[in-house]
Amino acid sequence: MARLTGRAVAILSAAIVATACTSGWRSDQPVAAPDEASRRVAVVRYEGTLRRLLLLPPVFEPRPMKCRSGFPDDVEHWMETSAAAFLVDWKGYELVNPNDALPREEAAALAQQLGRWQATEPKGDPPDVFAAQLRQAAKRTGADGIVVLFAGPKCAEVAEVVLMFMIVGMPQFYHDLLEANFSAGFYAGRDGRLLRRAAINLSVDQLRSEERVEKGVETLLASFENAVPEVMTK
Repeated sequence: MARLTGRAVAILSAAIVATACTSGWRSDQPVAAPDEASRRVAVVRYEGTLRRLLLLPPVFEPRPMKCRSGFPDDVEHWMETSAAAFLVDWKGYELVNPNDALPREEAAALAQQLGRWQATEPKGDPPDVFAAQLRQAAKRTGADGIVVLFAGPKCAEVAEVVLMFMIVGMPQFYHDLLEANFSAGFYAGRDGRLLRRAAINLSVDQLRSEERVEKGVETLLASFENAVPEVMTK
């Protein structure tokens, strides 16, 4: 047999290594499903790639509604203007103008339903009927994301306050009667999923101040992802 030269040996060795490296390999270990943390990371990244947002009319719904007269008429206006400015100027999103594609009355009704739902501290995505409405709203307006703001302060008359104070005591009294449920939901337009929910407590007195309402809105929306520059999403 002819003796292999050093160069031939090197070539043959390289071919063997290449064959071994490109051959199929399979582990006997089962493939693990992605954990919850991985799913959350994926959701956050998806949220940031949305660029055109539909801001539904914010909902201010004191409970009971008869105490609405104790608040300024402009609370919802404060919520809307501060949210629009923060999402555009600080988060980099573009807000769509629904015009006639989604009448304000219809948008407000959807916001009220979603706001009440997200105020219950949901663990999953919206019910199918809400998801379908979200998809339709996004399709009609050209939005790829939808934002809902909801404030539902708890009010009480003097007699009820005294009774509750006697029953539950001072700490629980302040928690139940003087705090508002103030939440924001970020929904995907293409499937209606809840991408992010943020909630804080604002006192009834704070909701009577334009400056406090503005700071509350900014606190809620600060947890949202910044929009990725359009050139980086192509």
